[in-house]
Amino acid sequence: MNQGRLRRALNGVFPVLKPHGVTSAQLLNQLKEKLAAEVTGILATHDIKLGHGGTLDSSATGVLTVGVGDGCRQLKCLLHGEKSYLARCQLGVATDTYNKRGKVVLEKQFDHITEDVLQERLHQFEGKIKQVPPLYSALKKNGRRYSDLAQEGVNFSIEPRTVHCYKLKLQDFEPPYFTLSIVSGPGFYVRSLVNDLGLVEEATPGSLLLALANRGFYSWVSCFGHLGELLEAVRMCVSYNELDRVLSVFTSHCMKTSGH
Repeated sequence: MNQGRLRRALNGVFPVLKPHGVTSAQLLNQLKEKLAAEVTGILATHDIKLGHGGTLDSSATGVLTVGVGDGCRQLKCLLHGEKSYLARCQLGVATDTYNKRGKVVLEKQFDHITEDVLQERLHQFEGKIKQVPPLYSALKKNGRRYSDLAQEGVNFSIEPRTVHCYKLKLQDFEPPYFTLSIVSGPGFYVRSLVNDLGLVEEATPGSLLLALANRGFYSWVSCFGHLGELLEAVRMCVSYNELDRVLSVFTSHCMKTSGH
């Protein structure tokens, strides 16, 4: 396949299932390396353009939308879509990162928290709300990530942002654990929601496990489960481009021989 045809094949947007413990950037780099190996001798690594539509926490599992080539231009549209989450939380423990990867900064009793009490409190976090993003996040201040500044001990203020929580449901309650189902708009942090809920309840819950089940019209079930599946799809895409060329030549030949 020539270079031009391969460039046309490597364009689009697709969902990948990001596993726990890997950052969005790391997954993208892995993909770029594997794609580069596939097209060695045809395209240079720097000719492969990749991007992702929204960062997922390294501790989270879920849908990561990836753009290849011209598909990168479409990623901004996906940032404005709805997202569906499942969050497994724990009462009584708070960390500096608002998830289980952080340092424990506070522990409290939670005996006073019942399922009915928690259910009732959830309503105040639905709709249009003000939310302060986590200190440890990919957001930037003066060009630098919050998380990098925090690790260096730099003190800085974080302004609350207006976000939307369209649906918030308590899926199960088994103290000290509970699970939340959330549908939100762009810019929403589940970790901040869980932390804020803890401040209201004086029970300091933290997020243990987080899963992004849907991002826009991409769902968990539509994702490539691993990079091997994605590479096979790229091979098929390339093959179909070749097939189109062959069929075009064949059709042209048939028309000539039939007198049309």
